[in-house]
Amino acid sequence: AFSRLSETASAAASSSSPLSAEKQCAASSSQVSTAVPIPGVGAEALAAHIGAVDLAAVPVKFEADEFADLDLSSLLAELGKVGENALGSGVDMLGVGTGLLLNSAATNKASSHMQRGALMSQSVPEPSFPDGGPSFNDDVEGLDAQVKIGSFNIKRKHGRQTPAEIVFWPKGKAVAMPKLLGILEKDWKLPRANLSIFIDAGTAHPLMLSTELLRKLPQYEGWLNCVRAQTELARVRLPAGSVALSSPRSCSSSKSASSDEAGIIDRLIFEKLVNVITAVLDAAEKTHNYIVIDRTASDSISSSTAELLLEIALQNTDASPTVLVIESRSRLQAYQGEASASQCAQLDEIERRCVLHGTDGMKRRIDVPALYLPKDFQDPDRLHDQAYVSMPLPRRPDKDHILSDSGMEMYVAGEEDRYRMNLKRVWCYHYSQYMFSSGTHYIFLEDADHVFRMESLGPVGGIFAHGGSSAYKRMREWLQLGKPCVMLYNTGGVTQAYASLHSAVAKQREQSIESVLRKLQITSSENWARTFGVPDIVMMKELQKRAPLVI
Repeated sequence: AFSRLSETASAAASSSSPLSAEKQCAASSSQVSTAVPIPGVGAEALAAHIGAVDLAAVPVKFEADEFADLDLSSLLAELGKVGENALGSGVDMLGVGTGLLLNSAATNKASSHMQRGALMSQSVPEPSFPDGGPSFNDDVEGLDAQVKIGSFNIKRKHGRQTPAEIVFWPKGKAVAMPKLLGILEKDWKLPRANLSIFIDAGTAHPLMLSTELLRKLPQYEGWLNCVRAQTELARVRLPAGSVALSSPRSCSSSKSASSDEAGIIDRLIFEKLVNVITAVLDAAEKTHNYIVIDRTASDSISSSTAELLLEIALQNTDASPTVLVIESRSRLQAYQGEASASQCAQLDEIERRCVLHGTDGMKRRIDVPALYLPKDFQDPDRLHDQAYVSMPLPRRPDKDHILSDSGMEMYVAGEEDRYRMNLKRVWCYHYSQYMFSSGTHYIFLEDADHVFRMESLGPVGGIFAHGGSSAYKRMREWLQLGKPCVMLYNTGGVTQAYASLHSAVAKQREQSIESVLRKLQITSSENWARTFGVPDIVMMKELQKRAPLVI
């Protein structure tokens, strides 16, 4: 019934854990549980929290205990297949939770609801690929002489290199999706995506995701007990005056027991997230799913945290999934400093080796050095042995990252103004001044107002973890539109809040707003947490009323 991945994917998904996760399976036959818990996130732990799925249309009957082999990768692979089928039948796949699965019966019921206008308050859009898809032979007049395509290798240390394809969309021309899709299919020989996967984890450094409020949750008690036991053993074994533990928290603040605990918990969350994303990458290669990174607009799903985790995960696997990067030259040009100048110069050199699309010119593959390595950004405090607090920001910070009365005072290159920021977000401005260096295919849009319509690629799905104020806006919009998503529970941030909200409304069936408020897990003191509550509860309840079959 469910696609079985290779042993490589299964091994990547599985990891030993210091905890035994509590196994819970929902009894409902028509819904999937909210979120995948992170503590104890091996394949069995993931399966234990997926819940029972309606398998009435499957010839082989599965019992709840037989979900042990169903990991997150298999779930996303199945999501991609079902999404394609649902889209082909004229139904937009909606859902909130852990990779929503629609069986044929649920799809027919959902279609009936949509025809009555019960699911969405607005008219239902036509599917992106009616009757088997758009015609990729329809050239856009006048564009062949301006669109440029090319190839390059990103060279890294020890002779490693990553081949990549690139297209430059001309300035002053609206983005013609049939043309771009034709390049994907004809020039790049890419199979159509079963599912385009976005990963959003906000912008906090991936080794600084836990908070005191998160660590105080009951589900972290097991990890904390293990950490305290490790700390006590280290204190007994090491001579007096020795540093027992080394962690980003203990390096950047007092070396107290609490900071050591925070640092170890941060490391555990980081390792679990890398494990999950590695499994997703393995599945994406085998099921023709795209990993999509969109950096072209301020409101796009662009998460520095997720992007760095992706790069680290790609180093942990032999899988080579399609990583489609949508970039903007104007975005890169907005940064100041030598690093940004080097990136723009490198991009200019790549473009000079490109050829006009539709001509007989021969592409010349150019070798370009990687301007950074993912490991350069794994230290949340320093970059190349220089503390972030002593480095100017390469551009002004986002409004959501500016604090009024706390945080570290930072300055911007070429400006006199100072901005107060949380130290855990400073790193992302230095990281994002570079072009994402681990993509396989790049689409560069020259104008700041160019828009790439992701829906044209086919079904989309999101994976959410942690997240702050900017991620809160993106996640709220994603849920309002009813797009399928996976929420990684116990990663903190806005994901923790929405996962607990979904659990209270959709699984525990809490009726009153007051009772739901008591079950919300707000583990952050950032700007978004001050307003999260009643409006979000009402949104989730309204979504449940409009689409009860898919939430």
